[in-house]
Amino acid sequence: MSVVQKYVGPLRKYLAADSAATEFVSRVPIITVPTGYIRLDRLGVLPSLNTHVRPLQAKGLALYPIGADAANETYHLKITGWTRIVTPDADEDDLETLNLKNTIEYRPFPIWTGVATLGAGTGVASGLGTSVLFADTLVEVTAIPTAIDALSGLTVNVHSPADDTDAWVVIEDASHIFDGFTVDFDINAGAGGDAAGANVLFQAMA
Repeated sequence: MSVVQKYVGPLRKYLAADSAATEFVSRVPIITVPTGYIRLDRLGVLPSLNTHVRPLQAKGLALYPIGADAANETYHLKITGWTRIVTPDADEDDLETLNLKNTIEYRPFPIWTGVATLGAGTGVASGLGTSVLFADTLVEVTAIPTAIDALSGLTVNVHSPADDTDAWVVIEDASHIFDGFTVDFDINAGAGGDAAGANVLFQAMA
């Protein structure tokens, strides 16, 4: 999947087609842009590139888990934060440009893992479609590592109503330690029936 450029704006689907993965993707340091990368806009938008987007600084990310099959089915989701390390090549020492002469290394940090349970709430026929189910319950499996939490002031807020209304996860990164995020799925959640597909809606938070 190509890079997802994300600026402050409306919710949108993370994956074009729901994931049916039965294990999490292994996230390791990499030179190329990570698959499924949600890059937060920190410095505003260059008018020449995105004249229609208001240049707001993003301080975090909101995720609304969705899926397919039936209510009360489950899946795992994992949120990873990424930092970028810029290494100028021998003939380039301008760190500000981040141009093609610089090598950019992306490094992953696990942030949060949880189990999503689908509720009865659906999308509408003329929008997401009635086959799309919204999760109404989120149960934390792995919280923010203490070292990251203490260093960055990163917080994860989970809304889990368990009443067929929408559940969500909000990641607040006020210190801007992470350049972007990825979300991975495992439909073998080990509790209840397995969802046929997993996905999230996401939105940058100003």
